[in-house]
Amino acid sequence: MSAGTCRWPKRLRLLLLLFLIPEPSLVAADPRPDTLLVMFWNVENFFHYKSEGQGGSEEEFSSFGSRHWTRRRYLRKCNAIAKTILAAAAAAGTEWAVRAERAASAERAEQAAGTEWAERAEGAERASMAAGTAAAELGRLPDVVGFAEVENRKALTGLLRETILRKTDYAIVHFDSPDRRGIDCALLYRPSTLGQVRAEAKHLYDSAGAVIPTRDILVAVFDSIAILVNHHPSKVGSAGGSGRSVAMARMDALVDSLVQAGCRRILCVGDFNDDVWRNGADPGVVRSRRAQPGNDGPSNAPQAPAKSPPSHSSSRGTIKYNGEWEKIDGCFYRGSGVAEETVLAFPFLLEEDRAYGGVKPRRTYSGPRWKGGVSDHLPICVSIAP
Repeated sequence: MSAGTCRWPKRLRLLLLLFLIPEPSLVAADPRPDTLLVMFWNVENFFHYKSEGQGGSEEEFSSFGSRHWTRRRYLRKCNAIAKTILAAAAAAGTEWAVRAERAASAERAEQAAGTEWAERAEGAERASMAAGTAAAELGRLPDVVGFAEVENRKALTGLLRETILRKTDYAIVHFDSPDRRGIDCALLYRPSTLGQVRAEAKHLYDSAGAVIPTRDILVAVFDSIAILVNHHPSKVGSAGGSGRSVAMARMDALVDSLVQAGCRRILCVGDFNDDVWRNGADPGVVRSRRAQPGNDGPSNAPQAPAKSPPSHSSSRGTIKYNGEWEKIDGCFYRGSGVAEETVLAFPFLLEEDRAYGGVKPRRTYSGPRWKGGVSDHLPICVSIAP
């Protein structure tokens, strides 16, 4: 009997595992309905694979572009993003843990064979185990998932239609921005927990009143909270520092306007392209704050934000540059209750750092070479308890 014939029963078991085990509903009753869960992630060049003829990065990340950004690669990234959202949520709790245990046995049996089935088992096992782990800690789908570096609504529509997220009730908020790279801020939200949304994109302006060609700040106002999704100018270029100062001041002004309009809870999340927590955010510039876990003081006091330690990893930041972890993604919170932030460094988002040791986020591309990861950033998750 050939080796291929001998392996067939294992493949059959894996097929049964992946396709015949019923999937739990992902729109389940929330175990902690008064707690708000918000996730943010810079998903690094999340482009749809079909070009719309606008040139630049949009042309580069297409099936016929220099990156060879095919439908297969796009869907692989979509599935990885979806797995991470489920890992942060684990809405189905122990059911995912049970499936993870079964998947682990099948994956270990097939891994040595090096077949495509082993690759599928590995993905199922990792996503399920991460979801089962997070279930005990978070126990619900994020009410909001904010993104940076999203090309357009089409990219997000594919994420919701072509992955397990089709079983959720997420809706999309996205506006095109004047950014030269063609990337925007966006968010997904759950109407079942947050109701209707009023959203708009806010430009950044220079001293002459001209629109700065960078990412807008996305403002989404729900009944119970206002959320601002940020992606501030990068450190690349001589104007990077001043651009970030403009963005922080703009965010601060938007927070003040929301307070004057009667918003009682405001959360700013994003990629700030600087460790504003370590450097000490100026409370005169950023009056919103992130509440420190366990702080019983008034959450709307104008003070510098406190940084909570990350979990799920030994890393101390959200991005690794030249061997050093930096915390450039995070949040500021203003309002009642306590906001606690977690860096989600799940193992399937990481790879070995051969140059500096330890681990680092696994990117989609390293230069022109496709690596099959998601991003050079790790996501964060913010839990706001009353």
